[in-house]
Amino acid sequence: EAALRFGLTGQTLVVNQDDEKGLSAIHYALEELAWSEQQAILTGICDLNPPQELSPGNEYPGSLFFLLGREPSSPLPSYGKLELTGGEIFFSGARVADFRSLVAKCLVVGV
Repeated sequence: EAALRFGLTGQTLVVNQDDEKGLSAIHYALEELAWSEQQAILTGICDLNPPQELSPGNEYPGSLFFLLGREPSSPLPSYGKLELTGGEIFFSGARVADFRSLVAKCLVVGV
């Protein structure tokens, strides 16, 4: 449903992996953008039992997605640049430790 919301069509892949850092889907998406002809990829996390720090209090579980593209496709400004270098993910030049820190960095940029 998330891909439909962004008007994306084409191949679909779901990564079901217990990843402590939460970066496996983003890592895979960056590799796919680098090595395939895909122009954009929707990637993220959907967790029915999110870590406590992502769901403080009595909030409901949920999902969060990033639309990654080779080039900006919108007149809206992007949050920054995600890169995969030496197996590590970098956001605007800084190493990303985990999914939570990536989201926090994007929220700071978007403010």
